[in-house]
Amino acid sequence: MNIIIRTRNSIVQSVLLTLVFILGLSSIAWGAEFWLRTETLTKTMPDTSVVTMWGFAQCTDGTYATCNQATVPGPRLTVPAGETVLTINLRNNLTGLFVEPVSIVIPGQAILPAPVRNTDGRVRSFTTETPPDNATTVIYTWNNIKPGTYLYESGTHPAVQVQMGLYGAVTNDTAAGQVYGPGTAYDNEAILLFSEIDPVLHGHVAAGTYGTPPPAGITSTINYEPRYFLVNGEPYPSGASDIVAGLEGQNVLLRFLSAGLKQRVPTIKGLRMSVVAENGNPYLYPKDQYSILLSPGKTMDAMVMADPGGRFPVFDRRLGLKNNALSSGGMLAFLEITAPPRPYADISPVMLPFGFQMLGAPSGAMDVTLFNTGNAVLDISSIAITGANSGDFSFTTTCGTSLAAGTDCTISVIFTPTVIGARSADLVINSNDLLAPTIVIPLSGTGSFLRVLPSTLVFDAQLIGSKGAEQAVTVTNLGPDTVIINSVTLTGANTADFQLKNKCKSSLPAGSSCSINIKFSPTAAGTRVAAISVSYVDPTSPQTVLLSGTGVVGPAVVLIPASLSFGNVTVGTTSGPLTITLMNTGDASLIISEINSGGSSEFASTNNCPIGGGGLALAAGCTFNVTFTPTKQGNRKGKVVIKDNAAAGSKQQVTFSGIGQ
Repeated sequence: MNIIIRTRNSIVQSVLLTLVFILGLSSIAWGAEFWLRTETLTKTMPDTSVVTMWGFAQCTDGTYATCNQATVPGPRLTVPAGETVLTINLRNNLTGLFVEPVSIVIPGQAILPAPVRNTDGRVRSFTTETPPDNATTVIYTWNNIKPGTYLYESGTHPAVQVQMGLYGAVTNDTAAGQVYGPGTAYDNEAILLFSEIDPVLHGHVAAGTYGTPPPAGITSTINYEPRYFLVNGEPYPSGASDIVAGLEGQNVLLRFLSAGLKQRVPTIKGLRMSVVAENGNPYLYPKDQYSILLSPGKTMDAMVMADPGGRFPVFDRRLGLKNNALSSGGMLAFLEITAPPRPYADISPVMLPFGFQMLGAPSGAMDVTLFNTGNAVLDISSIAITGANSGDFSFTTTCGTSLAAGTDCTISVIFTPTVIGARSADLVINSNDLLAPTIVIPLSGTGSFLRVLPSTLVFDAQLIGSKGAEQAVTVTNLGPDTVIINSVTLTGANTADFQLKNKCKSSLPAGSSCSINIKFSPTAAGTRVAAISVSYVDPTSPQTVLLSGTGVVGPAVVLIPASLSFGNVTVGTTSGPLTITLMNTGDASLIISEINSGGSSEFASTNNCPIGGGGLALAAGCTFNVTFTPTKQGNRKGKVVIKDNAAAGSKQQVTFSGIGQ
């Protein structure tokens, strides 16, 4: 005990020299005032060990009639900005086989000293003690309290009492949202308090053998060996909820504190920190770092900004990353910086091409869907059609002035050309989306007497060199005059893959129709594209029908696995089922014509494979389930034979084997 006390004393003496660590008492209280009580509690570790601890409970007032549950660390004590005095009223309700007086000190805050000494003259407590009678209230007051982040802890027998859990965070800001002034302004904050547990020490305190010479007990923490490593009082994964640190784009203040007896190196992966203060003393020049050295009793303040946000691990680089014998956990936590409430406007499709439309005749409606994919209400300030030809387009909408998160609405646009030729305009949506407050959807169409439908033809996949079913395009003269068709031609990269039969004559009277028939006969594998161009006198620009199809080589078969082995099976019992999957890995439908079984009847198979019909589509499969029921001892073999169209005379064979015993 003496050696550890000296070690702890030397730490505190260093703090005394650098931070003017002075302690005092006052019977007058004003400013920020708190009522605390020490309690004995237990904490269950991730390996199910139960550790006895001491903690602080916060009470409502000086009657101590209503108190929260004691915690480790103790409750955060926040001094309101502008207050200059901090008063803590303390009672001691420690219970168990080993109890002793306690006190409270705050390294870095100045008060009058009142040390308590043992009979041999050594300092036992840095200030007046509170006896363990749950009746005596001792008042600790700090005048002219400095802004910053500090650790409050027991000033009595600190090597044991701080280790047992008598510690917590106390904070004081210069102004609201400013730790040390405008240069350290923050939008949100998070506390990261690092501490440790030596279960041997806690066990002796719980058993009342602390202070008893070995081997029955221990008399000091000279052999201090922490086994559990905590962040904010919790070892990971126990209590593994993320620490909510703020919203993306915010300045986030991280307050680091150490209540352990070992040095720690907190490190944040994915974020860099601007360290602004140490032990409540602001730096003249902040330090840009991704890790810090956190000595025993030290506090440090750092600013981070995450944009975009995310989930960022914080861990000890000195590898306090275990929970006793468990190899993962310990001093690990995750900072969660989330997206702020924000609406996101999204649309589909991104443009509306109407194609050709008869003069003065309204087209069918084309819809634009407006989605709010964000997490806040989307306010819609206006929807309008703008541009040189805005009079050729009109719309109706189910969208009101607002759109709830996760919902959508529809804008239906109609094209009614007023003149022959190309017409264009824009559908414009204005909202409170911060990223895209204005969305523009281009609208286009052509005024015409001639209508060609459909505007696109998509053909089924076709074997190379074969011809598929014929499809037709209908050309209609909507009037009122006869239209002279100049030409009907195939254009594009793969015109050789399409055969065109034009049934339209050069003169098409008003109100009449004609057809253009097309067949698809691919010359190569893959996507094949072309277009039909219908050119006529007025207007001079032709109408176009897009053609597309896919050339395929044919089906292909893969069996997974190609054979089954049941091994040794007792006679009269059934093994299985085992499964074989048949896959069509080609680029055309696989047609199965027959499935036959052979070999020993002791093998039974079922399958869900289609016979004939449309067969197995591209990348589709079916399964065979096989069982083996030997009727006598010895080796047995069986098979299933599948006939298909993968190649001329193609057949696949699945073999089975097993041994009756």
